[in-house]
Amino acid sequence: HFGLGTHEKIDTIEVKWIGGQADVLKDAAADQLITITEGENPPK
Repeated sequence: HFGLGTHEKIDTIEVKWIGGQADVLKDAAADQLITITEGENPPK
C-alpha cells in the first residue's frame, strides 16, 4: 500500500528481485490493485 496524496498517476514502479532481475511498470493509474509477478510483463 502506497500513499499518493492527490496524485492520480504513478510515473514509475520498479521492483528489483533477489535474483537481480527488475520489473518496471510506467504510467500506472492510482486507486487500483497491481500484482507484480517476477518476469511477468505487463503486471496485472
